[in-house]
Amino acid sequence: MKFSLSLFLFVIISSQAFAQTVVSRKIAQRHDKYNNGTWEGQDSIIFNYTATTGLETFRQALKGNANIWENAYRSTQQYDFNENLLSRTRQNWINSAWVNSSKYSYTYDANNNRTQTLYQTWDATNNVWKNTGRNDYSFNSLNNETLIEGFIYQNNMWKNFTRKETTYFGDSLVKETSTYNWFNNMWQPNEKKNYTYVQQYITSIDVSINNNGIWMPNTRIEYLVNTNFNPAITVKTTYLDRDTSSNLWVPNNRVDYSFNGSTLESELYQTYNKTNNSWSDDKRITYINNANQQAETITEEVNNNGWVNNTKSERQYNSQQLLEIQNDYTWSNSWNNDKEISYQYNSDDSLTYRLTKEYGSTSFTPIAQDFFYYNKFTVGINDFYQEGLSLNLYPNPANQVIHYTLPTTQQASFNEAIYSIEGKLVWSRTGNKQATQEIDIASLPSGQYIIRIETNKGAFTSSFIKN
Repeated sequence: MKFSLSLFLFVIISSQAFAQTVVSRKIAQRHDKYNNGTWEGQDSIIFNYTATTGLETFRQALKGNANIWENAYRSTQQYDFNENLLSRTRQNWINSAWVNSSKYSYTYDANNNRTQTLYQTWDATNNVWKNTGRNDYSFNSLNNETLIEGFIYQNNMWKNFTRKETTYFGDSLVKETSTYNWFNNMWQPNEKKNYTYVQQYITSIDVSINNNGIWMPNTRIEYLVNTNFNPAITVKTTYLDRDTSSNLWVPNNRVDYSFNGSTLESELYQTYNKTNNSWSDDKRITYINNANQQAETITEEVNNNGWVNNTKSERQYNSQQLLEIQNDYTWSNSWNNDKEISYQYNSDDSLTYRLTKEYGSTSFTPIAQDFFYYNKFTVGINDFYQEGLSLNLYPNPANQVIHYTLPTTQQASFNEAIYSIEGKLVWSRTGNKQATQEIDIASLPSGQYIIRIETNKGAFTSSFIKN
């Protein structure tokens, strides 16, 4: 193999979590491509979660390059006690070091409505976060979002940029949305949408655009809804354009859906001919379903002076009704193999492996594979425990020793562990925290490693290269 195909898997353990619910979370994924008979790693992502809530707090992306996995980017997320996302910070791996890139910060009101999103980028010259963009949100008494005001930061001040207004029917159904752009020191209309409903299902959307400061009807989407089913099903979608000369809605195209009960059996795509005032068929898709109402065969035909086969997909499901094998075909006087995709799952019915093959002249050849890894977490309510905290690690790369320093609030009992990129524990120790720690790595083989430091208040994660 050209690349090592194992990927470090974080196992997150927190002794503080009060057991309430066991949840499964994806802790890593990897994508490989098949090149000249060899699997080559392309990209992978590692995920961390807080042990008390199961919320994602950290991810690190790697990319395959020159026979090794190299850092690409990493991001950290922080939450408040109501599990509201407070910040998302991204760093890029540049010249063998993590470099700040972008940061989103969020604020909330007493009802946990997000009232502001602040976007900042890193000013490497002055080593500070620089304001870039901001959204402010307003809500009505029913906690429905009524206004989004967008700003950009220029010349050391916030300036108007975009605006979106929303009104409602009753307590939840959107009645109208209007968007504006700031131009020539005033708000210029951009687009307006008006909604109609039947039993809370959308039946039409009218789109208007700016015409010299006046809203001018432009397009409409109409949905024919059958509410005899729960949930309701849409049996026809029609797209119309506004004829400004006659002030009438003129059909453009539509899709008719046919059902057996609530199970979709076919879709018919048509285009409206204004000259002949008639509909012409373009494409149709038919579904053959199994007893569980899952599509086993999907066939697409196009109208070329008559219906002609175009593509076909055949699907097999396992005993848990999960997609197991998908075979795709194209038509050229007969059905020809095109692609085969197979899927594997764990006992929790989570996807663990996907293999994609492409058909050549005589046989299938692998082109890509994807791996997905999971871990179970017992989540509960206890002290706020932060995952994926940034670690001040130096030097990096290193030859003999590495050092790291933690904030004074975290300098208590600790656990240290170093893992190879394959996920093997290669070193660990437990002790009492000092201001700065030193770890001898002279005996480690050259390569990339992950270090994880667990304290009683949080977990710090970083990677380093041993030369």
